[in-house]
Amino acid sequence: MKALSILTLLLAISASGFCQNATSQNHNLKGDEYLKKGDTINAISEYSKTIEINPKNFYALKKRGILKSTKNDFGGAVKDFTSCIKLKQDDPEVYYQRGLALQKSAGDPGAISFIGDPFSGKMTPDTSNDSVWINILNDYKAATKLNPGFVDAYKQSAFIKGKRLMGDFGDPLDDFNAIIKLQPNNIETLNLRGVYKANKKDYQGAETDFTSIFTITPKDTLMLQNLISVEVYLQKYSDAIMYCDKFIAECKNKGVGYFYRAVCKSFNKDFTGCIGDFDQAIALSPTEASYYLNRGYIKITELKLTEEGCKDLNMAKQYGDSQAQSLIDQYCK
Repeated sequence: MKALSILTLLLAISASGFCQNATSQNHNLKGDEYLKKGDTINAISEYSKTIEINPKNFYALKKRGILKSTKNDFGGAVKDFTSCIKLKQDDPEVYYQRGLALQKSAGDPGAISFIGDPFSGKMTPDTSNDSVWINILNDYKAATKLNPGFVDAYKQSAFIKGKRLMGDFGDPLDDFNAIIKLQPNNIETLNLRGVYKANKKDYQGAETDFTSIFTITPKDTLMLQNLISVEVYLQKYSDAIMYCDKFIAECKNKGVGYFYRAVCKSFNKDFTGCIGDFDQAIALSPTEASYYLNRGYIKITELKLTEEGCKDLNMAKQYGDSQAQSLIDQYCK
């Protein structure tokens, strides 16, 4: 009779466990169904019911963390992802998601898209909240260590390193290189790496990356702008003019293209051709002050046409150029 009681008790305990697991699984399945329908609120509710029954349910914690992050509940998301990591340390997605939630909670939207970022020639360190960024970078590092093919984690890591200029945690070039090794024709990353190199004054390296993009997308006017810039820095003025020709052919705002080519021709000492291109640019954009300013400056300093040049400087002043008055004071007395 005693043995029967023990057996009955064991069966009851087992049945209770099976019932709990079945109920948890039921809530997870309901959560998945709501998620397929785009109903994130009810999906979170179902995953939460699972967690109430079993606080160590990794699947529900991970799913709820991701959904909380999409709802801008970054603190709640970080808490769920941290619970996941305590249960299981070999899921790269969880580390990535926690890093991303921490990043967004710090007011940084992350590396959503960089493709429109042109070469600016400027780098400004941001060392605010360094300890926060250290934790975020460590999560991305853990994600890529567990999954060396995790492109998005490399991307976010590079974004932070490049923006914060935190040299102690590695160069963003390491992340760019890892992505390009995995995806040799990744235009976005080639552009990022090229811009970063240019900002670091590695103009030859930047030229290589921008040229690679140009071979993939020869009508990309952003890449043409970047190529024009680095060729000027490298004093390859003939190459810069060639890219200006292509830019004029592809760009809708051809006035900008003529302006670029005029500047390149001035560096190449073709002042007659330079003035001709400024004329074209002004004809297309007659209120653009910088076109008059540059044409006037070349007329005065290189062609000794002071009267004509001063007229251009006055036009530049009329259209609001902040540098015009100082040049007028210098050359047009």
